[in-house]
Amino acid sequence: MIPLFVAALGHLGAQEEEFTDLIELSLGYGFGFPSVSGLWLDTGSSGITQGVITDDLIHRVFIQRQLAERIFLDLDYDSDRQGGLFQGQNVYSLQYQGLEDEFLQEISAGNRDLSIPDTRLISIDQGNASSYALRTRMGTDRLRIEGLLRYSQALSGTKRFRGNSQLVETELLDVGYVKRRFFFLPDSEVDEDSLLLFRSSEAAADRTIDGKDFTLLVRGGDYAFNNTTGWIYLNRALYGEEELAVYY
Repeated sequence: MIPLFVAALGHLGAQEEEFTDLIELSLGYGFGFPSVSGLWLDTGSSGITQGVITDDLIHRVFIQRQLAERIFLDLDYDSDRQGGLFQGQNVYSLQYQGLEDEFLQEISAGNRDLSIPDTRLISIDQGNASSYALRTRMGTDRLRIEGLLRYSQALSGTKRFRGNSQLVETELLDVGYVKRRFFFLPDSEVDEDSLLLFRSSEAAADRTIDGKDFTLLVRGGDYAFNNTTGWIYLNRALYGEEELAVYY
């Protein structure tokens, strides 16, 4: 096939200057004829194939616009990206933004928002190229609620065992994630320069407390601290026999 392409660009006309709409079409016409081992076959006109090429009819779509009051569409599609319209690096999102004093502040659906920023109690990754999510944000000055419903294609794995048949069970409760990982100081607005955290360890000790060896934890690497609430977030939970000592 020998394709001939004509690109057509279309601006839909934005309602406001900050919104942009662009559609790029690739219209093609191709023709060709068969051959075997470099020899032309005498098949006449019956061997010629021709017609409109539609495999890449829509080459690029880029839309950022307000569809209605407080409803926005964001679509960035390029056929050169692998994965098709709803996969790969193509981005699409339909979003509702509430008023500043409304309880419902935002609803978004698509693949642009796949996580909740600054989430500590439940770790949520950024998803993958095949993820889709419905995210909501609501609340008041004293109460904030964020929710995320996401579909992702997870990685699958297989374990093989040799020998006698055995029953392998794995159980992980929701509370197991936060247990021995989040701690609360009885005070807030403490002198942060004086805050020291130690975790019991059998390795080289930075301090000995009640005859036990403890290692100094590094803020930002081993834990995070919110001085306003007095919350301490360990990057990993304490093991069964480990202990945490806090000085400030």
